[in-house]
Amino acid sequence: MNKLHIFLTVSVLLLVTYSGCGTAEYKQRLSERVQQIGGETPFSQMHAAVAIPGTPLTIRLPQSVNAQPLVEGRPAESPTDPQRVRPPINIADLKLTYEGFVDDDAGGRTAYYCYLAATDMSSGARDPVNALRQRLMTFLPETTIQWKDVYCHTPDGLAIKWHKIEAAGRQNFYYLDKDGNDEFQPMEGIAEVYSRREGNFMVVVVWRVPTRIKDHVNLKDWAPRVAGSLSTLSNQPSAQD
Repeated sequence: MNKLHIFLTVSVLLLVTYSGCGTAEYKQRLSERVQQIGGETPFSQMHAAVAIPGTPLTIRLPQSVNAQPLVEGRPAESPTDPQRVRPPINIADLKLTYEGFVDDDAGGRTAYYCYLAATDMSSGARDPVNALRQRLMTFLPETTIQWKDVYCHTPDGLAIKWHKIEAAGRQNFYYLDKDGNDEFQPMEGIAEVYSRREGNFMVVVVWRVPTRIKDHVNLKDWAPRVAGSLSTLSNQPSAQD
C-alpha cells in the first residue's frame, strides 16, 4: 500500500470514528495515525538489534523466536540440554543460538533454530564457509548443495548481498508434548545458510527448521530479513554488489 492509499484509508476511517471531534483534533489524530501506519514494516515485527559477541556487528531476529539466546547449563534448576544449544554439525565461531517453537494440534511444541556465527578474518583465519558446506554435504547427503547470491533488503530500503546454500534431510529436533515431556525426534528438516563478509568478519547465519512447520515459521521471508538487518554499531547497512 502506497502513502496515498494509506492517507485516504486513514482519512475515511478517522472521519467516521471522530466525526464528532473538532477540526484541530481530527487533523492531529489523522497525522499521528498516518505516521504510525507508515512506520509499520516487517522490521518492526522483530526484536531489538542484538550485538554479536566479539564483533562490532548487530543483527535482529523475528519475534517468533525467543528474545534470549540459549545458554548451556542455564537456568541452574532446569539446565538447557547441549543438543538444543549446539547444532548437529560444527559451525566455526558460533556466537549465539536462538530457539523458536510452533504449536501443533496435539498440544505439543516443535522447536526450530537460528545460529549466529562470526569469524575474524583479519588474523589470517581460513574461510569457515567452505568447511561448513562440506560438513553439510556429509550430514545431509540427500541434496546437492550449491552457493547462490541473494540480495536481502535492509530496514532503510537498500539491499546487501549474501551467499546462500540450502540442504534438506533427516535431522533431530527438540519436541515438547502437551504434558511437558521432552525428547529429540528425527524429522525431515531443512537447513539454510547465509554468509557474508562484513568488514573483518565472515558472518554466518544458519537456520534449521523441520519441514512440517516451515510454512508456519515463514522462513522464506524471515531468513532474508534477518540477513538484511545486519549492521554495525556505528553505521547502517549499505547497498553493495
